[in-house]
Amino acid sequence: MVQVFRKDHGFQVDHIGLAVPDTRQGVEWMAAETDARVHLKEALPSNWFWSGVLPIGGQSFLEVIGPNPNWPKFHPLRAFLSELTGPTLMFWYVSVDSLDAFTALAKSYNLPMRKDEDANLDNANPGRSAYRRGHLGPGFITERPNVIEWVRHVQLEGDPAPQCRLTGFELAHPDATQINASFEKLGIDVHVFTGPSRIKVTLDTPNGPWSLENPGVAFTMPGMLAKMAGLWWRHRRA
Repeated sequence: MVQVFRKDHGFQVDHIGLAVPDTRQGVEWMAAETDARVHLKEALPSNWFWSGVLPIGGQSFLEVIGPNPNWPKFHPLRAFLSELTGPTLMFWYVSVDSLDAFTALAKSYNLPMRKDEDANLDNANPGRSAYRRGHLGPGFITERPNVIEWVRHVQLEGDPAPQCRLTGFELAHPDATQINASFEKLGIDVHVFTGPSRIKVTLDTPNGPWSLENPGVAFTMPGMLAKMAGLWWRHRRA
């Protein structure tokens, strides 16, 4: 049976994506909000995105992710992040002991599971983590998790213990009953409330309790194609 890991903060949450239009400004904002260190390495030239990391307990982290300013080509998700008006909770991950086993379990229940990426498995960047990842479909909605199998988890430099800790994680969606039924089959112990699409994160920080809440993000295939076409056209005209 595949294992979905529960971290020492008590949640089956591996990491949470906080999307921002400018990575450096987003990292500075997060550091000011929490009075904690947000780790930011130089962006890899091969990545369209650039992200910083705020540890939140149990090898979990909040990822502040924005566009790589040095990326020379058009990328639809980079363009999407650039158009955000402020920090937006966009995705979350669970970690598993085997992505293949999790995918097989999902398929046994006719639940769509898409493999997205293998990263650094050839050890080309030994200072970077290695992982395999995918996401529950169809499409992408904030209320369903991405799934990651860590092959190598590189420890962050500096703080011996996280300055922040995840204390609250809330999801809501109009189709909560269906999502919760899928989660139960897959061993995901995260409850989704019935209501308008929503994601909320609460942290215990050096500045005290901190929360952020926003509507969830959904990419259906028709909506995504229309959105990406508009972004590409504006990029061409810029």
